[in-house]
Amino acid sequence: MGIATCLGLRGATGLPLTLVPTLEAMARNLEAATVPVCPMLISRRGEVYWAIFRWTGDGRFDRVVSEQVGPPGALAQSLTEPTLVFGAGWSSMEAEIRAALPASVTVTVGPQDVFKPSAIHVARIGLERLRCGEIAEDLVMPLYVQRTEAEIQYERSGGVSSVVRRRQRVDAKVAERLVRGRRRSDRRDM
Repeated sequence: MGIATCLGLRGATGLPLTLVPTLEAMARNLEAATVPVCPMLISRRGEVYWAIFRWTGDGRFDRVVSEQVGPPGALAQSLTEPTLVFGAGWSSMEAEIRAALPASVTVTVGPQDVFKPSAIHVARIGLERLRCGEIAEDLVMPLYVQRTEAEIQYERSGGVSSVVRRRQRVDAKVAERLVRGRRRSDRRDM
């Protein structure tokens, strides 16, 4: 919905559009951090979304680990040095993440008030990108790190769509009824 609204506004006004990922906007909440920061969100399947950012001396930051989705153990394994962690993904999966952390890695939990992206930081990142000429092309799509439920079901079915599976079930039931009907007919003929 948000992207559709932005595309509509761009189409109506002719203004340029740039994209700002949520995890990046969350990371900006901790611009003064001296260690890498790892914002986390909750995934709908008991997993977490995360990325890791490191602030540079000149006020910029580098993406150390791009946006990921996975179980708490995978997140824990991507933390290789002392890191500042925060977000709803951390607060909901803290025990699982801590249990999987390498013994050599310590984490510090960020304050509760930085758990969501700030509209101010989204605007600042957007302005920085526009100034650098980072303008979204005509084809703008959300960055889906996690596969959709439909993709997972399609894969589980061996590459058969739900429509084809339904048709196969109906065909099987029709065939079964025809066989039962023939058996009844054969018994009558005896």
